[in-house]
Amino acid sequence: MGSQTSHPTGENPLYVSTSHARPESWCTTLGQTATKTQEKIEEAKKGVLFVDEAYRLAGGGEKDFGKEAIESLMGAMNEPPGKAPVMVFAGYPDDMDKFMQANSGLFRRIPFTFDFDDYTPLDLAMILQKMTEAKGFKLAPDLTVRPHGGSMKLATLI
Repeated sequence: MGSQTSHPTGENPLYVSTSHARPESWCTTLGQTATKTQEKIEEAKKGVLFVDEAYRLAGGGEKDFGKEAIESLMGAMNEPPGKAPVMVFAGYPDDMDKFMQANSGLFRRIPFTFDFDDYTPLDLAMILQKMTEAKGFKLAPDLTVRPHGGSMKLATLI
């Protein structure tokens, strides 16, 4: 997976290394989470660490691996540019609010948040059509026709 970005070190690579992970893939044993989190940080050191469903780190509970992972991630966020990856934390808005509240230091270290609208059925139909055509196939014409400039029939099925 690649990402087009301007790296904080001043480098401007066309593609940078990216590590994509869900918290449960490395938060498994209390006491080992910090080491495994640091491994993920190292994997993406000169690129992007994309943490999908980051709100799972703020779950709490009897065996709170998330707190340990958040503390390790925050430690890396204190490093100068080039010593740590750009970090992207993704999840549903309400859940991400809880994630941000898991440690008051996150607000200082994550200065920007972005909310994206959900895809509409028409958006999904158009994406499917483009992906299908990119692979050399075509959808049935009756699925993609737009009667009177309206939605594709396919969009009404999604």
